[in-house]
Amino acid sequence: MEQGTEKLKLALKRMTKALSLCSSQGLQAFEKDVQINIYKAKKALWLKELEIKRTEAMNFYKYLTVILGY
Repeated sequence: MEQGTEKLKLALKRMTKALSLCSSQGLQAFEKDVQINIYKAKKALWLKELEIKRTEAMNFYKYLTVILGY
């Protein structure tokens, strides 16, 4: 899962660079497309990080139930 988040972060970094290049060269037709993809990547990253946090919490609760004997 960590590898997936790293790839998303790299994609965000590259798309942000592409957005700045589009705006500096006056390519407004592509700016909107790049911005939409940035939003999608941010949402995917947020969902992936949420999934990781939920998995860690579930593993912690499982650990507690084993330790406490519930």
